[in-house]
Amino acid sequence: ISYVMGYRGGRNLMDKLVSKYKRLSVLQSFPKKNEFLSTFMLRFFGVLPCEVVGMYLGACGLGYKSYIAGTALGLLPAVVCYAIMGRFMHDPGSPQFILALAVQLGTTVITLILGLLMRKKAKPKGIDDGASIL
Repeated sequence: ISYVMGYRGGRNLMDKLVSKYKRLSVLQSFPKKNEFLSTFMLRFFGVLPCEVVGMYLGACGLGYKSYIAGTALGLLPAVVCYAIMGRFMHDPGSPQFILALAVQLGTTVITLILGLLMRKKAKPKGIDDGASIL
């Protein structure tokens, strides 16, 4: 739904989203050549709210097939990990629970590191340190 709203809202909506969520300005530098990979990474690392990302990608005119495939595969690891942790929450010391938790924590650490590297590499104009990618 958010993708369709963004797609129909077009450039006007994209500009409004960027002004409200300053971190979205970082997405303007994402390569348009590989829409699937961009969507996958945004969903996998989960730095921004899903609805906002969906609206923004729709407003950018991203292909729907790339959006759906990137979203499904990008969210899959988290869905699997949360399902495993839920299944074994009665035994948090089990190898299954610990492995799923480790994967989630690893993803979080990778997200933090990438965010710091992106902030150091190219800080978007008009954004102070408090509103950067992280």
